[in-house]
Amino acid sequence: MRTMLRLLSALLVWLAAQSAAAAQPQEPMAAYQVVAGDTLIALAGRYMEQPSDYLLVQQLNGVADPRRLQPGTVLQIPVRLLRGAPVAARIAAFRGQVTITGRGGDRAARVGASVGEGALITTGPNAFVTVELADGSRVSLPSQSRIRVERLRRLRLTGEIHRVFRLEDGRSTSVVTPTPDARGRFIITTPVTVAAVRG
Repeated sequence: MRTMLRLLSALLVWLAAQSAAAAQPQEPMAAYQVVAGDTLIALAGRYMEQPSDYLLVQQLNGVADPRRLQPGTVLQIPVRLLRGAPVAARIAAFRGQVTITGRGGDRAARVGASVGEGALITTGPNAFVTVELADGSRVSLPSQSRIRVERLRRLRLTGEIHRVFRLEDGRSTSVVTPTPDARGRFIITTPVTVAAVRG
C-alpha cells in the first residue's frame, strides 16, 4: 500500500511539473533550412546579434561540427538571437488623450506619427487609438488601455516579419494581414494569456 501511495505521489508531482512546463510560453523560434556552403559560424557572423551566438544554436540543434552542416537540415534558431530590420508602424486613427512614450519621452498621438519598438501607447478616458503596420495589420485600443510594442522587425535570415505586442492594461483588438508566404508572427501577450497568429 505504501509503495502504491509513493508511486501515486510521484506521478502527481510529475504531472504537476509537466503542467507547469506546458503553461510557460515557448521561446519564439525561426526555422532556417541549410543550403550548401552554410556553416553555423558564418550564419552567426551575418545574421545573429553576436558572433558567439552560434554556440547556443549548435547546442539547441545537436550540431556536432559548426563548420559542417548538412544541406536541407532545418535549424531552429531563437528569434532573440537574430538581427532584423525595423518594420514601419503608424497611428492610423485616434480620439481623446493618447500618449506615446518612447526613447525621447512622452508625445501626444497624431495621425501618421511613427511607432517603433519599445514604444508604450496609452489611452486616457473616452479615448481610442489604432496602430497600423506596413502590411495593413491593425491593433486598436479602447480607453484606459496600455500596450507596449516589443518587436517590429523583418528577420534578415529568413525574411519573417515579427510583430510582438504586450498588453499591459485594458483591452485590445487586432486585424492581422497574413504574410504571402505564410511566414512571420503576430503576437499579443497579456499578463495571463498569449494570442498568436503564425503566417
